[in-house]
Amino acid sequence: MHARDSDALGRCIEELEEHGFDLSAQGDPRRLPADLQQAIQSVFPGWGGGAPASQRVLLTGNTRRLWPLLQRAAPKLPATDPLDAYTERVHRAAVERWLPGAKLWFAHQLTPALPFPRLGEALGLCHVGPAHLAVHPTHGPWFGLRALVSFPQGNNLREPEAPSSARGSHLPPSPCSKCPAPCVPLFQQALAESRGEPTGRDLVARHFDAWLAVRDACPVGRESRYSEEQIRFHYGVASLPHV
Repeated sequence: MHARDSDALGRCIEELEEHGFDLSAQGDPRRLPADLQQAIQSVFPGWGGGAPASQRVLLTGNTRRLWPLLQRAAPKLPATDPLDAYTERVHRAAVERWLPGAKLWFAHQLTPALPFPRLGEALGLCHVGPAHLAVHPTHGPWFGLRALVSFPQGNNLREPEAPSSARGSHLPPSPCSKCPAPCVPLFQQALAESRGEPTGRDLVARHFDAWLAVRDACPVGRESRYSEEQIRFHYGVASLPHV
């Protein structure tokens, strides 16, 4: 067996990190709750809870480190949904290079939609807070979940030797458990303001301040907060600027 084959997963993760996707968690999908296994099966036909022991899943995401890399790539990205295009391009290239035979599903694919925050919690990357935000133990709500990769364990003969501190191999207790949850009334207020609006990105953009207040209420990860420019882009109220 070649060294490249034995370290394929680690190399794939490293390549994703180099392009700004600096969060990841992996695991055995057969250990996930039954409803999450069913959700995975809905996007990866042929996979199931009875899948062979060789199957693994990798969940990826990003912190604010993605922003300058995305800006740098902007001239070669479509004006419509540049983040989605960049996410797909980077992941497809890394997976094709290091995990041949793997299957990909992205968080921006909504038919059907995978419950990415719950997958993150089940795989040890984050918790799901009372306002339905994914909360990372270090970065709080200031990160994004981007893709799920299903791949043969033959590509994962050994774990990466020095996993990044950003990865979620051992998830500490939820910071939400002892928090007074200032996000909850703000979440309810944002819902009330948005009632009757179309769902999706337009809903968030029309009530940008209300939805941002929910995220800003979280006391965890304030040092990881996105720049104002990045926030406005992710909330759909500004276009992607070039560097």
